[in-house]
Amino acid sequence: MNVKEEFIVGIDFGLRRIGLAVCRKGVSFALPGDTMQSKKTDLDTIKAIIDSYNEKIDRFVLGLPVYLDGNQSDMTVRVEKFGKVLEEYSNKPVHYMDERLTSEHSDDLLKEMGLNRKERIPYKDSLAAQLILKDFLSMHES
Repeated sequence: MNVKEEFIVGIDFGLRRIGLAVCRKGVSFALPGDTMQSKKTDLDTIKAIIDSYNEKIDRFVLGLPVYLDGNQSDMTVRVEKFGKVLEEYSNKPVHYMDERLTSEHSDDLLKEMGLNRKERIPYKDSLAAQLILKDFLSMHES
């Protein structure tokens, strides 16, 4: 897999908000994307994600939440269900990346920038998605 030749969307899935990040063709780094509200159904959310990018998406990277000890949570099952629907609807591969502490890390980075809690909310999820996608890209550098 040559990630430099693909348009990849990273996703930090949440029940209220979904953070997105992208890696455009020709580059090997992740950029923060949009943060969107979760829709009524997973399929509505997936359609909104796909519609938000005019470029052809080659693959998705979805953050997989697990407990610090590596065990699955209820949210792990929910994300895997979302990933299955995403893969079936888009007909594109979905890769899962351990997202332990990415939300906390993104919140810490935004605190370091001097943003208060309310100011951090619009950026936290897309930054978490960027960290998830960055980890994926690091694993696939050639």
